[in-house]
Amino acid sequence: MEFNALLAQAAPQQPGESHPSPLPPMVARRQPEAPPETPDEVELTTGQVQEALHRARKVKYGKIYREYRLWAHLNCDLLFNDDTQQWESRPRASATPPPFLPLKVELTDLSAEESTEALAAAQRRVWGNLAAQYYDVQTQYQKAHGTPKGPQLTPDQMQQWAVQQGIRLGAARQPPRAFSLPLERQQQLFAFCAAYFSGHEQLVRQLGEEWFGDDTFTTAKGLLLAGPPGVGKSFLLACYQHNPHRPYGMVLAERVAEAYKSGEQGKELQLRFCGMGGQNMCFDDMAAEPGTVKNWGNEDAPLAQVILGRYARYEKGLLPQWGTHLSTNNPLERYDGMPTDMPSLRELYGDRVADRLYELCNIVPFDGDSRRQ
Repeated sequence: MEFNALLAQAAPQQPGESHPSPLPPMVARRQPEAPPETPDEVELTTGQVQEALHRARKVKYGKIYREYRLWAHLNCDLLFNDDTQQWESRPRASATPPPFLPLKVELTDLSAEESTEALAAAQRRVWGNLAAQYYDVQTQYQKAHGTPKGPQLTPDQMQQWAVQQGIRLGAARQPPRAFSLPLERQQQLFAFCAAYFSGHEQLVRQLGEEWFGDDTFTTAKGLLLAGPPGVGKSFLLACYQHNPHRPYGMVLAERVAEAYKSGEQGKELQLRFCGMGGQNMCFDDMAAEPGTVKNWGNEDAPLAQVILGRYARYEKGLLPQWGTHLSTNNPLERYDGMPTDMPSLRELYGDRVADRLYELCNIVPFDGDSRRQ
């Protein structure tokens, strides 16, 4: 069946007719835990108790030290000692006794009231930190599982929107190129993405079975487009990048490696790539980046770390399962007739990463002839 005909079947026939929700219902693996209702319900650890008392002693010691310095200023004279050839501070005969100054902070005594107040202040600090962390996690949770913003588009409307994006992207190239989908597989992938990004679960399963021989495709997962170079994988993902239902950032896998190579300077980018803040991302040209990079003297596999990090956040309910997309020239598994000099993703990144990719992504084959000239 022609892909436009399939899309027409999925589009509403009457204005205002209901159509599938753009997002499937999401269920988090683990709900974020709320902090206690009041600070005095916080249970401090042994380390937190010791830190609170040390902080109180330090504050009290500083206060006593300032009082001692003031006493010395008001009740002592600065005299020169001929024997030692140094200036010395000597109290006057009628001076009042100096305040007792402990030898060090740890020897400062706290009263029962001071200890109680120190622990109460520690409870307030811990409670504030827990509340801030809970708010941050709750925000990420809502971003991952909440209702999407933007108008609800049918698959046909989503495809028309993506065509306009493709025309704009083609015009921005040097030299400019007209938007076209000359290959049947490109037309199928473009239509499949229209159904996917509009959240039409039934149509995604139908197209997956009819065009790709896989009836397990779902809108709950991301996309991994695997195929030879030059067939339009990156361009297709760029066309749908800013879609109104499921927008995502797009970055070259090589850029991920650069962020890890730069150490502390790239720390913020590393966190964003790993999904901090609920950032949906597409990693373009997977397996073209350096396999390992030096990071503070350690050998890291950047993209493997990113995929495992994003999976961990998905496990915690802080990132949607569909929030990770990838494109690659390498197949996920080795198959008969595959070039011996081309490794599979499983061979490159290991079994653990390959298994995570199966759980996070629909593995979509994108075969065809190269369009590059």
